[in-house]
Amino acid sequence: MKLAKIGAVAAFAMVAATQAQAQNFYGSVGAGVLVPEKLDMPVGAAAGEVKFDTGYALTTALGYDFGNGLRTELELGLNDTGFKSARAGAANFAITGGDVDQLTLHAAGYYDFNMGAVNPYIGGGVGLTRTDVDTYTLAAVVSPGNRATDFSMFGEAGVSIPVTDRLSIAPGVRYSWVDTNGSNLTAWTFRTALRFAF
Repeated sequence: MKLAKIGAVAAFAMVAATQAQAQNFYGSVGAGVLVPEKLDMPVGAAAGEVKFDTGYALTTALGYDFGNGLRTELELGLNDTGFKSARAGAANFAITGGDVDQLTLHAAGYYDFNMGAVNPYIGGGVGLTRTDVDTYTLAAVVSPGNRATDFSMFGEAGVSIPVTDRLSIAPGVRYSWVDTNGSNLTAWTFRTALRFAF
């Protein structure tokens, strides 16, 4: 009888430990508003800058929580925006076409400040971004568009709000940077993510 009790306690402890370990893994889905900054690029034969439309950003990630405030994630994302207008000197130009899609893959790390009901966090990631630019017309010149894969990184801060013991909502703001052959493509993303423990 005594051995049976000890065995039952040991089995319960093993199950509890397994469940606790499994809950260290989590999934995340996020969505937000993408606000690209101006991009320096030639307008005809002159130096100029291009403005973008406000777009959207979607993400999904698989993460691991170490239980000491540190988390790591592998994140896949999709950004969608487009050219809005261009400027060279005092002249402004409209842009026709030029949809800009980005597929991102980042390895990220975060630190959560455990404060109870609302937990601030900071973090960042590094990876690659594939940018697809559709055909566009600028200053009566038709450009065929292009595709490129470049190094990228981001920094992010926000708060995590527990909803249940497995689900939390995390609004935050992200600043991203893509090295596009000398013309850095940067953007702000105001986003909200849902994180759920397995």
